[in-house]
Amino acid sequence: MAQQPFGRVQGVLRTDGDPLALLGPAGDVVHALDGELPIAEVATMDAVASVALAERRFTLWLFQAFATLAIALAALGIYGLLTYVVRQRRKELGIRMALGATRSGILSTVVRDGVLLTALGIGLGIALAPAAGHALSTLLYGITETDTVTLVAAPLIILAVSLVASLVPAWRASRTEPINALRDQ
Repeated sequence: MAQQPFGRVQGVLRTDGDPLALLGPAGDVVHALDGELPIAEVATMDAVASVALAERRFTLWLFQAFATLAIALAALGIYGLLTYVVRQRRKELGIRMALGATRSGILSTVVRDGVLLTALGIGLGIALAPAAGHALSTLLYGITETDTVTLVAAPLIILAVSLVASLVPAWRASRTEPINALRDQ
């Protein structure tokens, strides 16, 4: 140090207890070695790691927020589409109920149709996934073009969301009185 000084020297202390409790004794040792050495920017390793990972943590939080928004928009879209389809099929469902279809049969028909539409979209998404996977693999660490976990988990989540989103229109359709459905235009 005396022959070739440089601006900043860092020291690291490993402790079993509270690291800030050793600040005083560690400062005494440093001043005993050289009384002119200043001690600045004292931080725990947790704080250093937190600062180092702050940008990555924010990026991951942002991805999570957008993924949550995408799931909510998917659920809203499926719900809206099925509400529209059920409204269009109201007479047909009324005729089915008048001819003896059970409420559970109507419920399962509407849910099945919603899940079938979603399955069609999932099939199209899986077909296009390699192209999108290539673009994402350059942005995300540890994600490959054919990431099996993603290609299995995402469709299952969308399928579950579709099932939940289709239950409300299906329940409404099954509760419709046949005579009211046949009267409506």
